[in-house]
Amino acid sequence: QVPQQEDASEKKPHGLSPARAAAATVLYCLAGPSLIFLNKHILVEVEFPYGSALSLLGVTMSTLLSIIALMLGWFPCDQTRSLTPQTYCTRVL
Repeated sequence: QVPQQEDASEKKPHGLSPARAAAATVLYCLAGPSLIFLNKHILVEVEFPYGSALSLLGVTMSTLLSIIALMLGWFPCDQTRSLTPQTYCTRVL
């Protein structure tokens, strides 16, 4: 048997759709400055004296929200199948 070649129209598209990519870009551009202003408000107006702890809390929440979004399938990714807790701890952390 001769293997059949796939037609280009049968391949699944890779990456995000243009609308989803644009939405992700806008969200990214808004999230950074928003968090900077929020952190400034917490440090100055609320007089929270632990800036390093505030930064660590932000990174921790970002990590948890990313993991939850991947686990719920909101942003499917082929690489998450091979990412076990042991692999994450030894390679990412």
